[in-house]
Amino acid sequence: MGVQFNPDLIQTNGGSDSADDLYYCLNQNNPRTFNPEDILEIVAEVPGHNDSDHWWWILKLGDERYICLAAWCDYTGWDCASGIGYGGEATSALDAARLSPDEEEDTGRRIRKNLFAQILGEQPFGLEIC
Repeated sequence: MGVQFNPDLIQTNGGSDSADDLYYCLNQNNPRTFNPEDILEIVAEVPGHNDSDHWWWILKLGDERYICLAAWCDYTGWDCASGIGYGGEATSALDAARLSPDEEEDTGRRIRKNLFAQILGEQPFGLEIC
């Protein structure tokens, strides 16, 4: 049984793809540490790719917690083989981003640097630059 979650209820600083991926990810994978219906905003995102890079999100919840969440799926999408990794929770978006790895192990992508730059307004939401 998936988690009931409406991506139209959350705000993003970018396009709807962010909310769609988060919706399908959480519909197939129960985070257990927070209720997906409590998500107010996707603060930052390093986008992933099916069967390749992980997705990384900083989420703001209604109770003022911020969550660092990583996710992956195989080439067929979220409903076949997928999973999430809970990086932890914090009281600010920057502190939540500090819970992400500096570099993604398999790809060398600079996860923390990209999340920080988005939160600080130094790069567009959802864009991986560095």
